[in-house]
Amino acid sequence: MKYILFSLILVYASGTAAQNVRVTGDKSQYGPEFIEGLGRLMPDNTVILNGPEIRIEGDAESTVRLPAYFSKERPTRIEGCMENSCIVLDIKALNYTDISVNVKRTVNGKTYIDKALKCSLSAGLILALETDETEDGDAYGAYVYTYSSGNDYLTLRVGECSEGRLCVRMQREGAAVAGKNTGAGNSPLLKGSVH
Repeated sequence: MKYILFSLILVYASGTAAQNVRVTGDKSQYGPEFIEGLGRLMPDNTVILNGPEIRIEGDAESTVRLPAYFSKERPTRIEGCMENSCIVLDIKALNYTDISVNVKRTVNGKTYIDKALKCSLSAGLILALETDETEDGDAYGAYVYTYSSGNDYLTLRVGECSEGRLCVRMQREGAAVAGKNTGAGNSPLLKGSVH
């Protein structure tokens, strides 16, 4: 009975978290996790999703553009190497907030491949972008995309580090990904071109 009551509370809470978020147009162009996240982060404001823009109405009025780094038609290749490890990401947009990522990681000559991992954009971008640095110490704003399934976690921090160049920091963790873990800061800076 306690479990059922707790589940009902969670369903109620998650259902109410996004009541202040309105979508004009096709709702499938935004991941449900993103919509829920916006509702939780901005509970006292009206949030309107209109194409690639987020408009916030209320106490904190502003407009934020969603990143458009990836194409739906063809994958963007992002790659990099560090010591005995090389990573290649092929990334395609699924909608405005979700991407599909193929990961190929080679460590000491052994290759690990994951296909079609669906990563969701963090709603935290409406508060501020994360900050990452290039190898030269130049800072750039980064959007955070995450994937999780059971004990398998992938975080991609994606930003334009120079004109037309994408930089990605990848962190992979979890018991389910033996040999694929990168740990924090143990991934090369991955680079590619904006589509």
